[in-house]
Amino acid sequence: MKLASVVAVSAVLSVAPSAFAQESTVPLPPAPSTEVAPTEAEPPVVEEAIPDPLVALTEALIPPPVAEPALEKTPEERATGLRVTGSYVTRFELREGYADLGKTSGRFSESDLVFYRARLGLTTTPIDVGNGRNVTLKFEPQASGFWADTPGTLADGALNMHQATLRISGDRYWVDAGRFEMAYGEHLLIGTVGWHQTGRSFDGIRTHITLDKGWVDVFATQVLENPLDIKPFGAGDMYFNGIYTGLGPMLGEGIDFDAYLLNKIMPRSTEDTELGMQMTVGSRFKKKLGTSADVRAEAGVQFGTGPLEQLAFQGDAEVGTKLGKSRVAAAGWFASGDDPTTTKNEAWDQLYPTAHKFMGLADIAGGRSNIMGGAARVRHKLDGLELGADASFFLRPETADGVDAYTGMEIDAWALKNLGKGLGLRGGYSIFVPNETGGFGTDELAHYVEVQLAFALK
Repeated sequence: MKLASVVAVSAVLSVAPSAFAQESTVPLPPAPSTEVAPTEAEPPVVEEAIPDPLVALTEALIPPPVAEPALEKTPEERATGLRVTGSYVTRFELREGYADLGKTSGRFSESDLVFYRARLGLTTTPIDVGNGRNVTLKFEPQASGFWADTPGTLADGALNMHQATLRISGDRYWVDAGRFEMAYGEHLLIGTVGWHQTGRSFDGIRTHITLDKGWVDVFATQVLENPLDIKPFGAGDMYFNGIYTGLGPMLGEGIDFDAYLLNKIMPRSTEDTELGMQMTVGSRFKKKLGTSADVRAEAGVQFGTGPLEQLAFQGDAEVGTKLGKSRVAAAGWFASGDDPTTTKNEAWDQLYPTAHKFMGLADIAGGRSNIMGGAARVRHKLDGLELGADASFFLRPETADGVDAYTGMEIDAWALKNLGKGLGLRGGYSIFVPNETGGFGTDELAHYVEVQLAFALK
């Protein structure tokens, strides 16, 4: 009955709300008068407002919500913040003559294009989780590609995650889990490939331990995942693991000395296929000689087991000196190639380097395998301007019969202009002169031109 009464009242109110609603009977205050009021005049009578029945009924049926007290933030929540980083790069590239050299594949095809890359990094300040440990989260989404690489104008390029890392840290260590960049030394074996439109990052776990004099990194990453149902377990997957140490402070001030042991587990397709295992052992040395000269050297040996045994080696060295605002240097390198007359594989595997910075900016000579050569390098700095030029030559240790070992030479020239804090404009030109009787089999010149605009927020 009570519910029926309420419903009936609600229906009447919805049909004829004017029957209950009345204007307030509280009169407006009188306008101020210039006349003096008689002393015997009585004060005006103020009538009380009649309550609105609809409002009273609504409040009776639906009680007003009770406000909950605000929770005070903990000291950890008040201290947590975000560090923002970012970068944007766009570069015009022109490659001409690559088809004559047989280099029209993948990233280095003969073409003219403009690429872009935009990154936004968000890193939390360390969050105290107790027991002397902190947690830091890092996210770096990235959009990269080429201008007009999507069909039409009503399409956007994909947004991907370049880095996404959970870091747990203590007094003398930290552990990264997730997706992260790795770079060691001059990026000769492991690098970020920052010049590329996408760049390189790894998926896995990495631990960094600080020593009294030096440091040690231990990492385990997966670089290839085969989701197909292939037996045995893990078939088709590839892993890259290693121990990398920086022990220079043990040898003296101003010395870099790295020693590393790297492991690459090759994929196998079937249960009968033997698992491939490759080991790389090497070291890197770098030191300033006096106030103007410097020397750098790195060498390694590779050996492996599996379907084909491997035994390979490489070396890279550079000596330079400063002359006022200039630096001149001489560099040389050697990486073994496979000898087809043996049952072993002698070809050096360059692993995951930033190869672009070593053997010619035109990227025609190829990767660090079955190659040797040298370069003369000059750098000159002015106010807000840096100039550079390299002249390199290349040979192949292993060639087919009737093919010269000498492959060709390349000349690179570039200029970098600082337009402001973090903002730079770069232009470069490279020309490759092949040996007609060498591996390319032609004397047609190849050209590479680049114009790049980049900004970095740190």
